[in-house]
Amino acid sequence: MRNFTKLLFGLVIFFSPWLVTAQKTDTLEIHRDKRGEIFFARFSQEANGKMSNGNAFLKKVLNAQQNDEFRLYKESTDKYGIAHKRYQQYYKGIKVEGGEYLLHGEKGIIESINGNYREVNISSTSPSLTEDNALQKALAYVNAVKYKWEDSGMEQFIKQRTNNPKATYYPKGKLIIAQDAIEEKGVLKLAWRFTISSLDPDNEQGIYVDAQTGKIIGDTPLILDANTPGTAQTMYSGTQNIICDSYVGGFRLKENRNGVNIQTLNSQNSTNISNAVDFINSNTNWTSGNWAGFAQDQQALDAHWGAEKVFDYWHDVRGRNSIDNDGIDILSYVHYGDNRDNAYWNPTSQVMEYGDGSSLPPVVALDVCAHEFGHGINQFEADVGSGSGWDQSDALNEGLSDIWGAVIEHWAALTRMPG
Repeated sequence: MRNFTKLLFGLVIFFSPWLVTAQKTDTLEIHRDKRGEIFFARFSQEANGKMSNGNAFLKKVLNAQQNDEFRLYKESTDKYGIAHKRYQQYYKGIKVEGGEYLLHGEKGIIESINGNYREVNISSTSPSLTEDNALQKALAYVNAVKYKWEDSGMEQFIKQRTNNPKATYYPKGKLIIAQDAIEEKGVLKLAWRFTISSLDPDNEQGIYVDAQTGKIIGDTPLILDANTPGTAQTMYSGTQNIICDSYVGGFRLKENRNGVNIQTLNSQNSTNISNAVDFINSNTNWTSGNWAGFAQDQQALDAHWGAEKVFDYWHDVRGRNSIDNDGIDILSYVHYGDNRDNAYWNPTSQVMEYGDGSSLPPVVALDVCAHEFGHGINQFEADVGSGSGWDQSDALNEGLSDIWGAVIEHWAALTRMPG
């Protein structure tokens, strides 16, 4: 028996490095933001995470707090058979605004996750202000001449429009956990959220009231054009005006510019761009302290602003309608691949792809955007650099793209055109 025990102990010692290695291979890839929170992870089959057990899996991987919960609110399966599930974070049963996570996988097994986990550190989830007191704070802040619920015609309209005899514009408060966007930027607080509909002036606003102090901590405009002006704090070109897109979930790096769609997407460190997702923000300030994804996704702002500037040069100066001169969508994929030290024009997919860099910083400066755009123009205009084996053709492709990179960088600095 003693010899058997020694043998068993020896086997454990012998195999323990293998066991540790096997555990480590469960997670193939992991990325964290400056707060140390995971915003993307990819797993091997050995991790055996079940798509049907998303809440428990997220709590374990994210090392979430005991009072955190992830509630499934949307799911779909794409044409490749990949399942996607979207979860909303709750803390002690209260919604954490901006706390969302997506699970992706097939055959019931989780392959990757991405999102924004918020570690909540608030003293209490019991509000000091009643809903009515908080509403009075919100109304004093908006200070409209007349509100829509004060007009009988508007009240009748909303009832008919929704086919609900109890419908009203009168604000109903919702208790949530949201970040302070005004004073203590980024700090999570318990808040009352109201939609304030005013008639004079005509406006719709999302107003956030600190549920403990009564201070206004957020004011989100709700009446927006599809194309919405925004502010972007880029990595290489300072703070610039951009155009983003308003939709039900907030704002994303997408727009229609002179009839051409320009969109910047997150490849999530994969080369499979079919799984790319939008960069999203709860407001139009894509800056540090105002965008939860700023730390890990700032380079997307350079790619989006760069696409706008390059498009404007070719449209305004050269009279060209997008890359192919026929209005093709301009698609830029950021976080392409695993920390690649390069940027690419993909001649087959006809899109731009930007690596995060490993020995280099992210490769998304304006001259790089102009260079990759130029490869596309070369392809459509003269099939230059088509891989035919002619060295002169490839040299012309690179040379012309370099020239346009320098020209457009200089033009953008001279014109200083907004957006």
